[in-house]
Amino acid sequence: MGSKILVKAPLQIKKIKSILEKANVFDKRRKITRSDGVACLYSSGSMAEMSALLGDLQDVIEVFEDTDTVPVGGLQGAVLDVIGSDSHLLKDLPKKWSLYPPMVLFTGDLFSTPEWDAYFETSGKSELFEHLLKTFFAGYTHFAVNQPIIESDVMRRPFNLVPIYGDFGPTPDDQKYDRPTQQDFDEAFWCTANQNGIAQEWAPRYTMFSRGNITEKKRVLGFGDLRGQNVVDLYAGIGYFTFSYLALGATVFCWEINPWSIEGLLRGLTKNGCKYKLVRPGDAFTSDTYTTEITNGTRAFIFHESNEKSVQRLGDLGITISHYNLGLLPLLRQGWQVVTTLGCENAIVHVHENVHKNDFETLKEELQEYFKGNVTHLEKVKTFAPDVWHVVVDVKV
Repeated sequence: MGSKILVKAPLQIKKIKSILEKANVFDKRRKITRSDGVACLYSSGSMAEMSALLGDLQDVIEVFEDTDTVPVGGLQGAVLDVIGSDSHLLKDLPKKWSLYPPMVLFTGDLFSTPEWDAYFETSGKSELFEHLLKTFFAGYTHFAVNQPIIESDVMRRPFNLVPIYGDFGPTPDDQKYDRPTQQDFDEAFWCTANQNGIAQEWAPRYTMFSRGNITEKKRVLGFGDLRGQNVVDLYAGIGYFTFSYLALGATVFCWEINPWSIEGLLRGLTKNGCKYKLVRPGDAFTSDTYTTEITNGTRAFIFHESNEKSVQRLGDLGITISHYNLGLLPLLRQGWQVVTTLGCENAIVHVHENVHKNDFETLKEELQEYFKGNVTHLEKVKTFAPDVWHVVVDVKV
């Protein structure tokens, strides 16, 4: 669901519009309206995303859920232009979507119902989707439908993403998933998301993108100046939290096992102008290697291997870690032991968990006992089910 933002200070309208555009969540299809000195801007982002993105302007704005995400004559009108008043098709149109240039991503069973299958069988897809791209999703080129990630898949691969229009590259197979070549990377379809002024890249047929983490990324950006400090991100993915730490000036050591996430992370590092060192399985990484890279301006060390190897990789460097990020859900408890083995004295451990609200205190007590530290903060990021929250618990050791 999108959001509408009421701005009570006219001089701030341009600034807020610029922030939304930079984060790629400004709904440019809807005009800014004004009434009694209050302006209304529309965003494709959620209320939580807007609260995080515009946190410094809370005194002059109010954020509401946009219950009218599709403007009158909007998507429905654009579809009607092509299919006519066919009500049994219109009932399945979406009320919300996500925009990841150049892809429009829907959720649920949209455009894959038996009724739509029958329509496409007789009429094809080109006329409808080309019309939508021209009239409603200008600047975009691809449509897809997304289903939830399989929770047991530690690689977090989007097996249930269904391309519905546009060239998404070669069809994935086991070789492309597990042992991709540079040609596979080059031929794949890639998307970009900009959050908090940071670009992230991923191939939607091979890796997920978690939009709901924007509030935690914003919180990390508030940790202050981390220049001269070292951060370990044990589950880096495409760089969800890595980039926030890098933006604060930290040197970050990242571990990731999915080759497609590694490629997305490297592309994002390049796009954000950050120098990196990639270490593959079997590559040597000595204290001399580390010193040379640091001297040459490298601030991101990317290890394409299990984070269990981090103990060996970092053991001889003689460095102090200030922050550990444990961000893989729901399977990250293995990382707890890695952190204690590496040594976390005087560090802050940021532990992500899915937990029922009634178990918040139990989780905090468990973490304090395990890490022999004090819980300083519990951040509620987003809900997965009634009263079940993705939380981040900060433990100061």
